[in-house]
Parts: sequence; structure tokens; C-alpha cells
Amino acid sequence: MALVGFTAALPAQEGDYETKFQSSMQQAMALYHPMLVIAPSPLKIAFDSEIHRLLKEDPSFFENPDFPLILMSKTAERLGISPVTQFVSDSDLRSAERDLAFAQHEADWALSPYFNIAPERRKRAYENLIAAKKRLVQLQEQSSIQHAPERARQEEAEAKFQQQAQAMFQQRANADAEAEEEQEQRARQDQREKDELTYRARHEVEKLENERLPLPPSARASYTNSLGNDVRRTQDSNLSRRFQEVMRKDDDANNEQIRNSRTLTLEGWQP
Repeated sequence: MALVGFTAALPAQEGDYETKFQSSMQQAMALYHPMLVIAPSPLKIAFDSEIHRLLKEDPSFFENPDFPLILMSKTAERLGISPVTQFVSDSDLRSAERDLAFAQHEADWALSPYFNIAPERRKRAYENLIAAKKRLVQLQEQSSIQHAPERARQEEAEAKFQQQAQAMFQQRANADAEAEEEQEQRARQDQREKDELTYRARHEVEKLENERLPLPPSARASYTNSLGNDVRRTQDSNLSRRFQEVMRKDDDANNEQIRNSRTLTLEGWQP
């Protein structure tokens, strides 16, 4: 409706203007609700048109916080539309509830077999009780009708919240699934790299096992730093054992070579 956002064009109001304005809006919606929700609504179109016209021609009209009900009533009367019900406030409901409680108490007293009450009094008390009940039920039904737009907005807001919550839940589930898939991909990649490393290290260990011992110092340093690190990263105990065994044999061969060299040197110095 044109009421939405139009107050920004008006001067700032003091006191309880906003409260009275909202109350007037609720009354107007309650009295003409059925004619406002149909599409297209002649009453809504005419009301919006009057709002725009008065904003240009007579802005002072809106200084009265009751203008929604006044303008809606005049517009409806011009179109020959009658209000469907009278506005029911919370005080009307509380008053009807008090009247019913009083009528119930009076009826209990008048209809009690322990008291000698005139038949006319008993009848009147019973009729008052029935009338109070009907009045309260009627007001409750009218109140339900006039608050239908508010309930619809609440239901719409709740449905929107549920949709947002579902969307957030789905987004979180998708994010978790993506994270799990990414983790699985990383695990598969790590396994492939480990398999490749193991294959390469095993090939190098086999090559090392066929090398002539002792190894040259440069070759041993290369095997120790490069191949040794690869073997440790594979975490393959059998491969590590084979590599260590070759290194031990190389140490033995190197020591044997040193001993032989010393022996030859001593023999060469014999007198």
C-alpha cells in the first residue's frame, strides 16, 4: 500500500503519533480487510491514489495520526463499500471477559437450588449469561479477522526464516561435503606421492645393493643425504633395513680397505 514509506516525506512528529498511526492502520485493515486482499482491489487502488494526491495537495492532512482510518472510510464510502466488522481492541476483549465472568457468577447464584430466587430473576440471569458468551465469541471472531494480516505476516516471516535456516543448513552441509572431498583428494594425492617415493627409493636401494663396495666418498655422501632421506620418508621398515645393511657393508668394506692399505705399507718398510 502507499502507506509504506510515505511517512519519510512528512515532518517529524512528536509524542505518540506513531502509536496512534499504527492503531488507525490496524483499524482500517480490520474494517476493510476482505476488500484489500483481493487482486486487483478497487479500494486499495483508490486509497493509494488518494494518498499520493493528498501528499501533493494537502500535506497537513497527515498531521492527524488517525488519517488511515479516516481516509479509508471516506474512500470506501465513495465506492459504496461497507465495513465488514467493527474494530475490536484488547480492552474490548478484556471487558467482554469481565462481563462474562460477572454473568457466570450471577447465573450460578440465581440458578442455585439453595436460594429462593424469583423465576423472572433466574430467567434474566440465564439470558444475560448466554448474551455475554455470545458477545465474547463474536468479539473473538472479529479480533481473529482483524489480526489476520498480522498473522499472515508472522507466518510469512516464519516461513522465510525456515527457508533461510534450511538454506544455511544446506550451505553448511555442502561446505562439509566439499571439505571432506578435498580432504579425501589430499589423502589420495599424498598416497600417490608416497607410492611414487617408495617405488623410486626401492629402485635406488636395489641399485645401491649392486654397487661395488666400498663406495667412493662422494657417492656415499649422496646416497646418505638423498636416498637416506627418501627411505625415511617412505616409513618402510623393510626398505630401511636393506638400506642400513648396505651402509653397514660399505663401512666394513671401507674399514677392510684401510686395513689392507696399512698392511701393504708396513710390508714395504720391512728391512
